Amino acid sequence: WINKVPLILKSTELTFCYYYPEIDKWKLYSPFAKKEKKWFTNCAFDFIEDINNVSDCRRVFISKSKKDKMLLGKAIGNTCMITTQAEDLSCFNEHSIKSLNDKEVYTLYDNDTKGKAASWLLTNNYNFKHCNVPDKYLKENITDFADLGKKYGIEYVYNHFKRKNLI
Repeated sequence: WINKVPLILKSTELTFCYYYPEIDKWKLYSPFAKKEKKWFTNCAFDFIEDINNVSDCRRVFISKSKKDKMLLGKAIGNTCMITTQAEDLSCFNEHSIKSLNDKEVYTLYDNDTKGKAASWLLTNNYNFKHCNVPDKYLKENITDFADLGKKYGIEYVYNHFKRKNLI
């Protein structure tokens, strides 16, 4: 049940369910579903996971997806990471911008058109920096850090951030 409406999950379809107890909301991911049905959430668009946990952080990384955050957390071991609902300027509200105001903030977005555009908007509007997935991986259909880690391994992702002097 989500928002008092039953959601039928088939036992034959792989589905990951992420619960956010602080807001009593869910995000469901069905990796083998059609693109428009891969994700379901009842989280507000401007909900940013872990935004309240970065007050003591000097540097904060922003991932755009739960799966990227999970891989990046393992790869770079950084707890100063937040996750937006999408690569979109409207994911940020007054509270989240104020929470990040005195920090060195990096977007870790995709290397596709949408990811780059969102990174530049955040850079131009809030002076965030970006460390998106390198463009060279587009030819391999790798657009996000989760796919980069899947193809080349977690240590490869770790070394990318090490070379950038971010860890």
